[in-house]
Amino acid sequence: MREQGEKLCTAREGGRLAHNLGRYYTVDTTRNCIMRFRLDLEETAREFGVLQPWEAME
Repeated sequence: MREQGEKLCTAREGGRLAHNLGRYYTVDTTRNCIMRFRLDLEETAREFGVLQPWEAME
């Protein structure tokens, strides 16, 4: 993610940001703007190779 200029962020539960963007979202660190929002954390971890196909999050 860092190599792509993205940073994973977590919004506080129940807050306005979480309501608008979802619990997890990414920010472009060079332009300081929202890249992706309402991310599925497990799917994103698999996409970046952090979580292997046989692993699961609880």
